[in-house]
Amino acid sequence: MSRTAFRLLHVAEVSDGANVKVGTISHGGSRVFLGTEDGNVLKYRLKDVQATQSLARRGQAPPVAGELDSKRSIGRRSVEHIAVLDNGKLLAILCGGAVTILDSETLAGTLLSDAKKATCIAVDNRFSDTGASSRLLVVSKKLLQLYEISGSGHKEYAKCAEDVILPEAPLQIGLYGETAVYATKNKYMLVNLKSAAVAPLFALPSDASFPALLKMLPKRAQVILRIDVCACMVVNMRGEPVGSTLVLEVEPSALGWSSPYLLATMTTTMQSFVGVFEQKSARLVQKLSVPDSDGSALSLAESSDGTCALITSGTQIWCMKPIPADEQLRQLLRADEYSAALHLAALETERCSALARQHPSDPAIIEQFVETQELYDGVQIECGCRRLRELDFGEAMEHFVSANGIDSTQVLLIFPELARPFVGQIIPLRTLWQINTPLEDVMVYIRQAGKSEEESQTILKAAKQSVSAYLLHRRKENPYASTKLAQARDSILACLLAETRQTKELELLFADRESKCSLDVVESVLQRENCWHALAMLLQRKGHTERALQIWQRMGSGEVVEPVSGGGKVERAGSSRAVGVEYTIMAIKKITDEQVFLEHIMWLLHVAPSEALDLLVTEQCKVTLSPQAILPVLRAKYPQVLWKYLRHLVSQSEGSTDVRYHTELALALIRVAAEFDEEGNEETEEIRAVLQQVLQESTLYNEKAVSEQLRGTKLYHEQVILYRRLEEHEQALRLLVNLREFAAAEHYCEELGQNDVFLFLMSIYLEPGEGRAPMYNRAISLLNCHGADFDPQEVLEVLSVDMPLSIAVDPVMRLLSTRMHKRKQTQIVKNLARSSQLEVAFARLEQKSRYAVITEERACRSCHARIGTKLFGVFPNNVLACYKCLRKNGDHICPVTGTDFHDPSRTSMVESSERLVGTWVP
Repeated sequence: MSRTAFRLLHVAEVSDGANVKVGTISHGGSRVFLGTEDGNVLKYRLKDVQATQSLARRGQAPPVAGELDSKRSIGRRSVEHIAVLDNGKLLAILCGGAVTILDSETLAGTLLSDAKKATCIAVDNRFSDTGASSRLLVVSKKLLQLYEISGSGHKEYAKCAEDVILPEAPLQIGLYGETAVYATKNKYMLVNLKSAAVAPLFALPSDASFPALLKMLPKRAQVILRIDVCACMVVNMRGEPVGSTLVLEVEPSALGWSSPYLLATMTTTMQSFVGVFEQKSARLVQKLSVPDSDGSALSLAESSDGTCALITSGTQIWCMKPIPADEQLRQLLRADEYSAALHLAALETERCSALARQHPSDPAIIEQFVETQELYDGVQIECGCRRLRELDFGEAMEHFVSANGIDSTQVLLIFPELARPFVGQIIPLRTLWQINTPLEDVMVYIRQAGKSEEESQTILKAAKQSVSAYLLHRRKENPYASTKLAQARDSILACLLAETRQTKELELLFADRESKCSLDVVESVLQRENCWHALAMLLQRKGHTERALQIWQRMGSGEVVEPVSGGGKVERAGSSRAVGVEYTIMAIKKITDEQVFLEHIMWLLHVAPSEALDLLVTEQCKVTLSPQAILPVLRAKYPQVLWKYLRHLVSQSEGSTDVRYHTELALALIRVAAEFDEEGNEETEEIRAVLQQVLQESTLYNEKAVSEQLRGTKLYHEQVILYRRLEEHEQALRLLVNLREFAAAEHYCEELGQNDVFLFLMSIYLEPGEGRAPMYNRAISLLNCHGADFDPQEVLEVLSVDMPLSIAVDPVMRLLSTRMHKRKQTQIVKNLARSSQLEVAFARLEQKSRYAVITEERACRSCHARIGTKLFGVFPNNVLACYKCLRKNGDHICPVTGTDFHDPSRTSMVESSERLVGTWVP
C-alpha cells in the first residue's frame, strides 16, 4: 500500500559551493538553518509554500522555495550539529567541540564556556511554549552536562543543572525530560539525570558491524533504534517494542519523524531517497526520491512540532512538506485504493482523537478532530457507493454503518419501486468529493455486470438482505428518528424483510411500539409474500382488530397458508394453522360484546374444540357466557365438548346442584361412549372413566333416565354401577357373571358384606340361564371362601337338586361342622359370661352388706375430728375418714396407711368401685 504523503520542495542551493553538513528547520517550517563544512551558519527564509505546492501539483517546475536571509561564521571547522531551542527563538550550534547559543533572528550569541570538547548535543523543547526553559544536553566524552537555556536576542542565560559521568562515551544521544538515551558501539543505554543511574535499554550483537542510530520521538516518550543493518524498531523508555519493526531496503544513514510517520534516509549507487513509514504498523507508505543527489548520503532533520522535515545533500537543500489528509484521501479514492483510503482515514481519526483527549479545551484541536471525523465518514460513504456498484452489498452496508454522515433512508433509493411513496422525503445521497455518481436502481448495477436472470434474482435477494440488516442496525441505533424518515425507513424495511422471508425480524418490527410502518405501503407486499401473521399483527397495531382477527381465523381454518420458514412464529409453532388458532384465542379473550364473543366461539368450536372449551371455562375472558347461551350450541353439533363443559359445571368448587345438568352430563357421556366400540382406545377409556365416576359419586342425576339411556348399550360396567345404586344386586351380579368377570362379582359381594348377596351370586353360578352350564366349581369355591357365616338352611335351599352329591357333600359337611362348632363355642362363652356376672353380683352384694356404726364419740382416723352428722367415708381397709380428709388426699388413697386403692395389685374392681360406704347410727 503506497500513497503520496509528502511532497518534496527545493529550498535552495548553497551558492558558495560549500557542502552542507547539518541542518534544521524551525517550528512551523518557516525558516531553515544550515551548518556548512567550513564553519558557517546559514539562515534561509521560506517563501509562500502554498503557491509553490500549487505549481508542483499542476506539473510546473516550481521556483526555489527559500532565500538566504543571513549568514554567520562560527568557526573554522565543520558544523557538526544544529538544534532549535525555545520554539525557534534560539539555536544551539556544535562546532569544533564548542557549543554556541545563537539568536535565531540575528544569529548573534555567546559561547557556552563550561562546555568544552563537546562531541554531541541534544535538546528538549517540550515545555518551552509554557514559559519553561529549554533544556540542552551536552556530551563531552563521558561527561553529560544538562543546561537550562532562557532568554532572547543576544542575552541568553545558560545554567548547568546536572552533571553525570557515564561509564563510556556516547556516540549519539537523545533527551526526554529527566531521562537521556545514548548509543555506544553495540548497545543503547538509559541514564537518569537526577540520580545518575544508568540502565541498559537495548543490546546489539557483539559483532555488529553497523553504527548505532537513534532518534527521540518526544511527543510519545519513545525512541527509534537501529537494531540491524536494515532494521529499526520503536521502543518505549522501558525498552519494550511499540508497533512493528521497520524493514528497510538498504542501510539507513539517518532517522527522523514527522507525525504520524517515521522517516529513514537511504542511499544506493543510483539514487538517494527517503522512506516514509507508518509509525504503528511500520508499513512503507512512500518512497521519496531526492533529485540530483547522485547517490550521496542524505542528512535529515525535522521541525520541533513534527510538521515538516529538512533534507540536505551536498549543496542542495530540500523540504519535505506533508500533503493534507483530505488531498491524500481524494487521490487514493480516485485511484480506487479504497483500503488504503480507509486505513489513512482511521489513522488520522486516531491521531486527532488522541490530541483532543490531551487538549480537551483547545478549540482549534477540537475543530480539527470534527473535520477528521467528517473525512472518515466521507471515505466510508465513497467506499460504500463503490461496493454497491461492485455488487458487494454486505461490505457496502458495513461502510454505511461506519459512517455517521448518512441517513439510513438514503440507501433505499437503490430500490426505487419500494421508495417511490417516499421519494419527496428521502434526500439523495451525496458523497464528500463526488467521486462516485448518485445511487441508482440496484438492477442497473446488476445489468451492468452482465448477470443472467437466475443470477440476477440471487444477487437482488442478497442486496435486500444486506440493506435490511443495515436498516435494522440503524433503527436500533436511532429508534427516535423524525416521523417522516422513520415511516419511510420502517415501511421499506418491512417490505424487504417480507420479500426475503425474514419473518422473525418482521414480526419483531411490528411488535415494537416505536414502529412507524405505513399500512398502505406494506399491506400488498405482505399479502403477496404470504406473511399473513405479520400482516395481522400490523393491522392490530393500527387498530383494525376485526380485520386482524379475520386473517388469524383464515389461517386457523387453513384458508390461507404461510410458509414455515424465516424463523418467525409460524416456523416455531410448526404450522400457520396453529398460529391462527393461538392468536384468535388471544383476540377473543379481549372481546367485550357477548354476541361477537359467541360468534367467534362458534368458529373456534369448529376448528379447535379443546381450545374453545378452555375459553368457555376460563376466567381470563372479559365475557362469560351463561350455560343457557352455550348449551344449545353444544347440544346441536359438539357432543365431545358438551360433556366436558357439563362436567365443568358440576365439578367446580361451587358446582351446580341442578339435577338437569347432572343428568344431562351422564346422558351425554353415555351417548359419546356408546359411539366408540374400540376397546383400549385412550379416548374411549377416558370417557368411560368419567362416566363411571359420575355414576358413582353424583347423587343428583335422574337414575331412571340414565338407566333407560344405558339399556341396550355395551356399557356393562356402567350398568353394574347403576344397578348397585338402585340396589338391584341380582341384576348387577348376573351381568358380571355373563361378562365372565367372576372376581369382580365376588368383589362386589365383599364390598356390600351381605350374606344374601353372596347367596344371589351362588344361585347365579348354579343356574346361569340362557342354556349355559352350571358353574359348580365357582359355587363351591364361593362357599369355601365365604360360607363360614352362611345359614346352612339357606345354603341348602340354594343348592340345585341337579348338583352331584360328591361335589356338594364336603362343603356342606364343613359348613355344618363349622356351624356346630360355632354354636358350642358361643354357648361356652355365654356360660362363662354368666358365671362372671354372678361373681360380680355376689361381690357387689357383699360390699353392700358392709356397714359402719357412727356414734357421737366416733372420730376421723386422720384428723381425729368427731364425725357427728358430717359426711364421711369408709375405705376398703375399714379406715373411717371425714369428708374433708377424704378430699384432701383423694378418695382412692387411705389417709392413714397411704394405700392406693386404684392400684390393681392392692384392690379389686369391686373394692375400688364400692370403697365409699357409710351409715350413720345415732
